[in-house]
Amino acid sequence: GIDPDGDSVTLKSLDSSPQKGSATAKATWIEYTPNADASGTDSFTYTVEDRQGARASARVRVAVTPVPALNQNPVAVPDTVLTRPDRMVTVNVLANDLDPDGDPLTLEEGSLETATPELDPQVRSTTTVQVHTPSQAGTYLVSYTVSDGRGGVARGTLTVYVQDDAPLKAPIARDDYVAYEDLPTDGSAVRVKVLDNDEDPDGSIDELTVTTAEAGVSVSGSELLIPVTDSKRLVVYTITDRDGLTNSAVVTIPGRDSTAPFLSSANLPIEMDAGTSRTINLSDYVITRAGRTPRLVEGSSPVPQNGLDSVVADSDTQLTLTANASFSGNSAFLIQVADGDSSDAGALSASLSLPVRIKATTNQPPTFTPTAIRVEAGGEAVTQNLALGVRDPEGVDVTTFTYAMDSSPSTITASLSGTTLTVSAPEGTPKGSAGSIAVSVTDEDNNKVSAQIPVEVVVSDKPLIQVPAYTLTAKIGDTVSVDVASSATNPYPESPITLESATLSAGSATVATSGTTVSVTPSASGTITVSFKVNDKLGDPARAVQGTITVTVTGKPAAPTRVTAEAEGSNGARVTFNAPESNGSPITEYRVFDQTGRQVATCSTNVCSVAGLSDGQTYSFTVEAVNKEGTSERSTASNTITISGAPGRPGTPQLSAGNTTISASWSAPVDNGSAITGYIATATTATGEAGYCETTGVTSCVIQGLKNGQTYTVTVRARNAKGESAPSFGAKATPTAPLADPDTPSIMSATVRNAADRNKVEITLTWSYFKSGGEGWGATTVTVNGESKTVSGGSGNETNGTGTTTMTVNRADVLRATVTVSNTGGRTATSPAKNYTPPALEPEHEAKTTPLAPDAPRMGPTSDNALGKIRITNVRLKEGNGYTVNDLEMYYQDSAEGCTTNGNPVAFNNGQTADFDLGPLTPGSTMTFYFCQRGKKDDGSYVWSPVTAASGTVGNGQRSGPDDDDDTPIPVFNVSVTPYINSASVSWTVPAGVNPAQISVWVKGMEGSTKQTFSGPMTSWTVSGLAPVNQYTVVVEMVSAGGAHRQVEATFTTTEAAENVGATFDGKTTCSNGQECGSMTLTAKRASQFGPGVTLVCTVSTGRPAQNTEFRFSRDTPSIPGILTEAITAKELNARNVVKSCRVE
Repeated sequence: GIDPDGDSVTLKSLDSSPQKGSATAKATWIEYTPNADASGTDSFTYTVEDRQGARASARVRVAVTPVPALNQNPVAVPDTVLTRPDRMVTVNVLANDLDPDGDPLTLEEGSLETATPELDPQVRSTTTVQVHTPSQAGTYLVSYTVSDGRGGVARGTLTVYVQDDAPLKAPIARDDYVAYEDLPTDGSAVRVKVLDNDEDPDGSIDELTVTTAEAGVSVSGSELLIPVTDSKRLVVYTITDRDGLTNSAVVTIPGRDSTAPFLSSANLPIEMDAGTSRTINLSDYVITRAGRTPRLVEGSSPVPQNGLDSVVADSDTQLTLTANASFSGNSAFLIQVADGDSSDAGALSASLSLPVRIKATTNQPPTFTPTAIRVEAGGEAVTQNLALGVRDPEGVDVTTFTYAMDSSPSTITASLSGTTLTVSAPEGTPKGSAGSIAVSVTDEDNNKVSAQIPVEVVVSDKPLIQVPAYTLTAKIGDTVSVDVASSATNPYPESPITLESATLSAGSATVATSGTTVSVTPSASGTITVSFKVNDKLGDPARAVQGTITVTVTGKPAAPTRVTAEAEGSNGARVTFNAPESNGSPITEYRVFDQTGRQVATCSTNVCSVAGLSDGQTYSFTVEAVNKEGTSERSTASNTITISGAPGRPGTPQLSAGNTTISASWSAPVDNGSAITGYIATATTATGEAGYCETTGVTSCVIQGLKNGQTYTVTVRARNAKGESAPSFGAKATPTAPLADPDTPSIMSATVRNAADRNKVEITLTWSYFKSGGEGWGATTVTVNGESKTVSGGSGNETNGTGTTTMTVNRADVLRATVTVSNTGGRTATSPAKNYTPPALEPEHEAKTTPLAPDAPRMGPTSDNALGKIRITNVRLKEGNGYTVNDLEMYYQDSAEGCTTNGNPVAFNNGQTADFDLGPLTPGSTMTFYFCQRGKKDDGSYVWSPVTAASGTVGNGQRSGPDDDDDTPIPVFNVSVTPYINSASVSWTVPAGVNPAQISVWVKGMEGSTKQTFSGPMTSWTVSGLAPVNQYTVVVEMVSAGGAHRQVEATFTTTEAAENVGATFDGKTTCSNGQECGSMTLTAKRASQFGPGVTLVCTVSTGRPAQNTEFRFSRDTPSIPGILTEAITAKELNARNVVKSCRVE
């Protein structure tokens, strides 16, 4: 069959329509009808399914030829059967016959002829002949007539070879299929005639016995009674012939609740007139499971074939068909039908082809294809029913038409009565063509069609002699004879057949004849062919028939030649030779002898294996052949070989499993006298070999291409020049897919405290983690300035968790912290580093003496040079001599002594510094103020510091030119940002004329972790610790020496690396073009860190015709499944650079 596993196959559906005709799917075949005027090549596709549910599709190409003017006779191909004596045999003699016009063929009743009455040939069916073989071995002939039903006939032969020792042949059982509509409606068992398509190649179908071991199934004669269930059922049955030989097949019973929609034959074909439209309901033509309704599959459309202008779906249960106005004949249309709507998960569907018969609305002329006539000169008249060659498009009974003979040749006699044409030729009419008879047929609407019927005059219209091909066996010098008339059919049984000649065609022999007996005496071995010629009583050379006699000359075989030996395996040899002439009798065995004459092997082919030889010994071999006629002479001796052993068994391999791989290493075995040339390590499962690797001498290799999760047994074999060792003992290993990296963690916050040890600080870090990328979390390592602490990771395989820990580290100006998470597969991911500043050390306890004098503040006009006002800035508390800012107060007065007696207190805006204005004062004058600190000692008493003087000019109300104290407003300046994955490079311009005293940069909302402040004209900084694919706003603040300041903001979005978008292989599938392809899922690994409303757009190469395609990921859409790819394995997908680039939008 067409299934590589030997499973039975059923026809499921038509998938595409022909263009030059119509095609309709039947039970196990497709019926194709070409259009009346079609020619050329047409094609369509179909799908089949085996009993396991696997499907395949194929294309049918049909060569359509124009209708010939004359009907052509069938061609009867000779049939043969080999069987034993005294048994009934049935033969389908029409199985190999054919008709050039494609007409169906049948056996003509009463046409069987044989020269052997014991055969008792019978027509068993329209295609099958039954004979009873004689009890005596021999060659027997039966002839038959095959008819095409349109006046064309041919004569065929069945040759029956009867031998006492004919090989017995098992019966042939073929699978059966029960249609759903054939299931009993009353719920009873279905009756299946399983023998209707079975046969016995050397016996009769009537003698076959049917059995089954299936539960609940019973046998009634040659039928099975099978209960019907809700699901499809497969029933195995066995047939046994008279010789006890058996064969089995399967009956497929559709389930009452598992059968897809199918056509109802009761109302088909759909009939309609040309040029009209017809609306149909699917339920009238499609049968479904009980309680369901046929409906078109959502999204599908009917596909009309030639002859239908359109097929329109009015709804999912109703169609409107429109037929072409000029078409008549058979058409069809394809639909996809289900027994439920798209929301019904249990619905079943099928592709169905509904046949349509379109009737012409105007009468079409008939077609007339008569058959040529052969008539015997002086013999009986020949008749031909002209109606057999007429076809009417409207299906009208053609016997009601008017038939006429318009003319006929003068050398013959022709007459027409009704539809019967009678032709005869007088005695003496010359052989050969007599011309043509002109005839016509006229239908009821006076459409007239004419035709010419050629007439050939022959010596006899009786069939020629039929002779079988005779086969005999003989020995040299023995004479064998055969009466060639004994099994021939004689068209004139009252007169004997004449043997005209018998000549030697091939071989060496003497040929003699006596009557109709041919005698052959072989003079040499081989095959002898004798050609003979016989004729009937007429003796017409044109009626002579040639036959053949084949004589197989038997004798003992010739001696084998060219014997060659080579060492094989351990202690063995392989002996090969050229098989000798069998001399007419099949060689049954070969015998092998060593140089001592001891027989060491027997074999049935020209390759023999010799075992049990001794290492270190030399051997040569001779061979003799045996058949039923005797034993040949021994061959000449082979070449000499020396036996050395194959290697010993390697050591049990040590295995290490990887991703679809197993690495194996082993210890070398003893080489048994021949150097080891290589090793092969093989991985197997319960179903067989799954992979291997080879080496040329090293004792390790890697087996690749294995399936992750599958346990394999690995064995190793060693090789040397003498063969291959036994396999090592096996070891087991299971390849495992590598775990993915965990998502990158993120440090959420940190608290830094001074430790008791002034050289240490305590830092408490809190971080978030996301997906483990594996089967669970491993340990987490927190690292600060190179010092690490390992803590437990997440619980199980949880996602979106947090962790915290406190550790003591060495004090430094900047603490750089990272968090590294791991999964159970040992894969790790490290957070972006974040920097933290420890708090200042509390000063070591110092005795409080006199507070230090404060530093002189800056004094000058206000920024607008306000009249009579002076601006005092950078007033600072100054720690020292045991005092901290918490112990100090600041005072000022316009005299040194007044500072410590009635000074004015300074209010500090941040606890340590202050800026303030004084006035009204004398405009333009220079003022001096004195500043002093009062410190509080531990006992509660106060001590004054020395006084510090500071001078400045009072504003005069006029604007002055820019200088270092200029507090002119800073104009808007440009800020640009280059974003990266977890950081951004910020740069800015300093406006002309501005001398910034301080520049600060931070990310809005992240001031605590990102703010940096610089003195002087910095123009760039890199902000780190950001998350990928997030929108941020950076702030740059510029403060001038005069106190003016300006903030400028810039918004940017961080990016993501293409390697952080991974592809996972989902499995194989079928693309729209019918080609095999793969399906993959793309996942943005860190999508949980993406900001709201931000999309990552990645360009992906699928390898498909679309090539590069863009896909979008977000926090809400981290994965996109079902993407088609050219890669059809996970290994192939992993080797590709799938994600080319990514951008944000």
